[in-house]
Amino acid sequence: MIRTVTHTRQAGRRVRDNVERMAKLLDELPREPGTVPAITVHQPWAYLLTAGRLFARRGQPVKTVENRTWLTQYRGPLAIHAANNPAAMRRVYREAPDWLAGLLPPAEELIPTLGHVVGLADLYRITHIDDQPCDPNPFAVGPYLWHLRTVAPLPRPVPAKGRQRLWRWTPTRELRRPA
Repeated sequence: MIRTVTHTRQAGRRVRDNVERMAKLLDELPREPGTVPAITVHQPWAYLLTAGRLFARRGQPVKTVENRTWLTQYRGPLAIHAANNPAAMRRVYREAPDWLAGLLPPAEELIPTLGHVVGLADLYRITHIDDQPCDPNPFAVGPYLWHLRTVAPLPRPVPAKGRQRLWRWTPTRELRRPA
């Protein structure tokens, strides 16, 4: 039994080390002026990320982490794109526990945001779920937790074609800061 547990831990560490090495090699994006790194997140998770201030005022759980299976070396501004996948959104609504269902708006309200960038955040840290000291955040399921802060919804969603992993988004002219 002890040998199996030790072997499993060692194998887990090797896998994590390999994932980290691959992330360093694969995720270096070319820097393009006027673009922002973005991630695509299924609804209603994108909504829960960008509506954090609303929930904090009510004393309800706030989604401050995005769960990913991969790492990135990138830290900084991050656009949050709502995936254009209504079936995945409906599945979350069907399977949502009561505490989560109470946080969600009607699904019909989120349909117009599918396939749009809905908010901006600051990605400031990534941790592995095993390294968390018993995180009380009900949204932290891992394996990698992307910690976000200063998350804000856009004044209105901006249409964009999402992609897997990090991708570059060019904000519309009215969203860009003056030079």
